[in-house]
Parts: sequence; structure tokens; C-alpha cells
Amino acid sequence: MENNNELFPNLKKEGTTHEVHHPHALMWVTLLVIVTAVIAGGWFVLLQNKDRNAPTEPIACTADAMQCPDGSWVGRTGPNCEFVCPSP
Repeated sequence: MENNNELFPNLKKEGTTHEVHHPHALMWVTLLVIVTAVIAGGWFVLLQNKDRNAPTEPIACTADAMQCPDGSWVGRTGPNCEFVCPSP
């Protein structure tokens, strides 16, 4: 009788295996993909909201002046063109 390997060439040879040694590997890979997608999605939303709040053009404030309680004078400043007096 001939050797079984010659009759069935696709038959696994003794000592070789193609079994998965980590049965939970697919679960971990899936979990990693989901976590990565959530982080990337959150980052994208955060950047979209940040860009929405940024002014698209430079802001020019009027040349008003205000006298502060300490006697100094200040002009409008900042993104909201507010008067900011120095701290006492």
C-alpha cells in the first residue's frame, strides 16, 4: 500500500499545524479597530468644532479709549474688542 501522503498530497503532515494559538485574537483585533475608529472620530469632531469657532477674518476694533480706575487709559483689545484695565 502506498504512503497516505502520496495519495492525498493536501493531507497535513504530522507535526505541522495551522491552528490558531490565540482563540481570542479576532476579538482583540476587532476591539482595537473599534477603539481606533472611536478615537479618530472624536478627534475629527473636535477639530471640526475648533475650526468653526475660529474667526475667518482678522477682527478690527474701533479706536475707542476708556479711563481705568487707576487713571490709565486703555483701548479695545482681544477677539471681542473689550476694554481690559490693568490689575491693581
